[in-house]
Amino acid sequence: MDLIVKDIKEQNGIVFARIDQKQAAEEAGLIGQLEDTEFILFGNPKVGTQLMVANGLVSIELPLRASCWRRNETVYLSITNPLALEIQYNLSSKKDVLQKMTDNIIQMMNKIVST
Repeated sequence: MDLIVKDIKEQNGIVFARIDQKQAAEEAGLIGQLEDTEFILFGNPKVGTQLMVANGLVSIELPLRASCWRRNETVYLSITNPLALEIQYNLSSKKDVLQKMTDNIIQMMNKIVST
């Protein structure tokens, strides 16, 4: 998750929240039940605002989300796909913005995988 946060900041994005879900589970008394699991909310207001102006309903999807978790020594990563928002929120007029967001996420994931 540190690599994701670093890359987001290098792309002039903002990490709005970082949640250690394993720690939260343990604080709730569920010790040892969840392996390392973290969640972040991230984005760039200059980009996301364009989408919300086009259709305010998309605000429920923004900022974007990423989750990273460990299972049996394997680390997994899941990130919101901005292109998936086009049809659901009638954002065809912003397809170029959504594509650029998606390209940036793919680039970030490729960097992380090769590290």
